[in-house]
Order: sequence, then structure tokens, then C-alpha cells
Amino acid sequence: MSKAQFIFRQVLVTDPGSRHNGEVTDILVANQQIKDIGKQLEAPEDAIEIKFSSDAAVAPGIFDMQVCSGEPGFEEKETLSETSQAALKGGVTDFLLMPSLHPVTDHRSQVEYLRKLGHSLPVGLHVAGALSAGMKGADLSELYDMRQGGALAFTDDKHPVENTLLLYLALQYVKVSGGLIMVHCEDPGLRLGGMVHEGEAAMRIGMKGTPALAEELGVMRAIALSQHLNSKIHLSGISTAASVGLVRRAKEEGVKVSCSVYAHHLHFNDSALQYFDSNFKVWPPLRGEVDRLALIEGLKDDTIDVICSDHRPETIETKDVEFDFASYGISGLDTLFGAGYFNFSELNNLIRKLAYTPRELLGIEVPTIAKGSAARFFVYHDKNYCFKAGMLGGRAKNTPFVGQNLRGMVLGCITGEGGWIANKS
Repeated sequence: MSKAQFIFRQVLVTDPGSRHNGEVTDILVANQQIKDIGKQLEAPEDAIEIKFSSDAAVAPGIFDMQVCSGEPGFEEKETLSETSQAALKGGVTDFLLMPSLHPVTDHRSQVEYLRKLGHSLPVGLHVAGALSAGMKGADLSELYDMRQGGALAFTDDKHPVENTLLLYLALQYVKVSGGLIMVHCEDPGLRLGGMVHEGEAAMRIGMKGTPALAEELGVMRAIALSQHLNSKIHLSGISTAASVGLVRRAKEEGVKVSCSVYAHHLHFNDSALQYFDSNFKVWPPLRGEVDRLALIEGLKDDTIDVICSDHRPETIETKDVEFDFASYGISGLDTLFGAGYFNFSELNNLIRKLAYTPRELLGIEVPTIAKGSAARFFVYHDKNYCFKAGMLGGRAKNTPFVGQNLRGMVLGCITGEGGWIANKS
């Protein structure tokens, strides 16, 4: 834990939950807390003064609800320390670690082990337990025990829960034990062996596509179960216009459903596949432009609650191969804020979907920019910039964002675990 004092000079507060929102001010941090906010604050003798050029702004630290790492089990992809460095590059001070590890996080001891590993990281690591044992979809995991061990959510990550009864029981269970059920919506029977979205782009490049209906049937089922049981459910990474419409209607009817979108689905559409670059191979697949625009509209009217990175590090050996044989996923932590802000410029609403709503869904206090609050924020330069390969913080290099224009380069983060950590690029 950092005990140093820092004073940030002349920064614009961008925090919809702070009374200082919109003010250019100084911020004094000591003992991991915001001690004072005001213009021309007097710096304590031992305080480290941090000054920026114009257009520097601060916002509450981002909480990424969908992050994979390689540790334990796949350290050749990325360690937790490296994942944390990627997070800091993107303004992420906390993340929810998916259970797709080796072994799968489906027991209390594994939850506690991961939380212990997190104590040595410069960011906050939070744990999601597997919804089913081994993420195999047959039997419920030990949800109560994992919850007692500190798990905040339960999910089988990208494995769709085919067993409707299992999902039904899980939604009943957490009404008593607590924790958020997060599901990847897909009817795997309709995947049809496709690796990309079924649409004009797939036809042009001669690749077999998966229909959007596969996702939408999964969304319908999740909404129906939530409505029937009056239980909360979170839909991870919806990607089609029809899915947005289904969630919108469900919310209007009072169903306790929330959902997220991945930043790359806001930035790219399936036309990016024309060169067969495996860095664009993600799941759900990149959709059509109509879908991309519908996702942005869903953010604007609060149908979509959260923006995530869906960070999935891969090695050169698993990614830099023919498209058909490449692994799915991108290294997305570094570009979460930049891609989100470039495509959704309603700043107050953006901050809510990156920092506020994820914590509220998981029952965690939001670190607002206010006197007495925990010092957990990031500083960014409110201008467009071109993302370069050298800006990646983790080991993984599987990103389609190199050469892309983004907005809001993160200059550094302050966390209780690591103090002030400035980005070098």
C-alpha cells in the first residue's frame, strides 16, 4: 500500500457523481485517500507535485467486468502482473477475473487463492467463480462456498449454459446467497460451424457465418428466466441490434436484466475481416454496421449498462496463424477507455458505464472524486490519438487497435495498491 502524498495540479474533474464535476482544480492525495480538492491548494512539504499539459482530466477508476488472464495455468499468455500493467494503460483500476483458468475457478479455495495473489498487484483483482463445475454445464458449482470466499459473480465465461434447469437453479440460488449471474447468450446449436457473423461481409470473403439469431435466442431465454423468477441476470457482451431491442423491451417491462457490450464491437464492424487478420477474430463475432450503431444507441438510452474490454491475451503461436486455426479474442484492456470514448462521446454517461454501474451491479463502493473518498482514479488527455503497438502494457500483442484513432490517452492511474503509476507512452 502506498503512503506517499501526491498533489495533482489543474486537472478537469469528469465524474458525474462528484460535486466537482466540470471543475478545473487541484487534488491532494494522502494515505490512499483524497484529502482535499480545491484551487491552488498548498502542497505539504513531502507531497509529490504532478503537473500536466492542458486538457488533462481525471475520472474514477474503471472497473472492467470481463477480463481473462493466463495465471494460473496459461502463464505463457500473460501473468496477472502483466494483465495489471495492461489495465493501468487503459485507466482500469479494478477488474473481474473470469474463471477460464487452469484449474477452473469453481471452488472456494481457488477463489481465496486468486484473491491472495491479487494482494501483490497494483490494481484491484476481483474474482468470478464458475457457474457450473469445470464450466462443463452439467452440475452447479459450489456457489455458496465461493461466495463466502469472496466471489462477486458466477459465470461460465464464453461457454453458453445449455442446461436451462441449471441456469434456473442458479438464479434461484443467488437470490439467497448473493452474487451476480453473468451469462454468455448463445444457442450453440445454431452456431453452424461459423467463425464470423452471417452477413454480406462473410459472403464476400467466402467464410461460413453464424446467424445473429443464435445470440438472440439466448437473450430471449435469459430474459424469460429472469422475469419468471424475478431474479437479476447479466448478459455479457451482447452484439446485435435485435438483442438490444429485446433487452430494451424487457427493461420497460421491469425485468431485472442488465447487459454489457465489448469495446471492440463499438469500434469495428465485420467489414474489418476483409484481410483475414486473425486479430479481428472475436466471439461474439464482429457484426454489421447496423448492429454497431444499434449498440451505441443502446448505450445512449441506457439499455446497455456496462462497457467491458473482454481482455483475452493470446500468444503469437495461437494468434498469428491462418484465420481458421487462430484463437478467439483480443488484448483489450489497454484500449478500453480510448475505444469507448472515441465511439461514445457522452462523457458523463461513459464514466457511469465504465466506473459506476459495474461496481453497483457487483455491490462495490464507487470511488468518486470527492474529499474523503478512496484515491482510485485515472488521468487522461482529452484529445484523439493514434494507438501504437508500443503502448501495450501487457505481454499479449493480439490487438486490432494498432493504427486506430482513439480518444483520451491515459496518462496514469492512482490506486491504493500501487500509488501513482504514470504511463510511459
